[in-house]
Amino acid sequence: MKNLLAIIVLFFSVSLVYAQSETNKTKIHVNPKVGVHFSSLSTETAEQGSRVGMNIGMDMQIKSSKKSWFFWQPGLHYYRTGATLLNENTTQQDMDNQIHFSTLKTPVSGGMYLTGSDGILRIRVNAGITPTLMLGVQENEYGLTKEAFRGATLGLNGGLGIEVLFVTLDLNYEHGFTPMLVGNNGTNGVLTISAGLRF
Repeated sequence: MKNLLAIIVLFFSVSLVYAQSETNKTKIHVNPKVGVHFSSLSTETAEQGSRVGMNIGMDMQIKSSKKSWFFWQPGLHYYRTGATLLNENTTQQDMDNQIHFSTLKTPVSGGMYLTGSDGILRIRVNAGITPTLMLGVQENEYGLTKEAFRGATLGLNGGLGIEVLFVTLDLNYEHGFTPMLVGNNGTNGVLTISAGLRF
């Protein structure tokens, strides 16, 4: 946990330094945000029941100029996810059992504004890749440990964002295309809704 906090603090610090030292040509915004997500982990023998998780993090938006419609959007986000694994033999007692795991997502996306980038109301779309690092797995009734999960996975992401002045609202979906569990072909899908501030 200390290492995670150090990474997040470092990312925030570097981002703020870049934002303060932007040139006339390059415009950089920072967008800290919090949100909820719904994930779907499929395995060869079970499928994850729908559970709500929490996430917190920050995106940077890098444009070639203040009025540019195109941007790059790297980010750093901490996800805490709870899941129930369901199959045809699942009982009600099984459904009460959960597995909680924590991940660090570092999406790198490109996007464009659909309504211009300098108005009061701005609508944008983005797409890219999302590397994910497994940070830890809480003790659970399934007997799954961190070693049961791959240390790193990769997914594709796409999203829609709305900005009103400095307030942002984002809807993003990530489709995993590398297996999340060791020795299992199951992948993970994550739908995220988040709100934040843009500086």
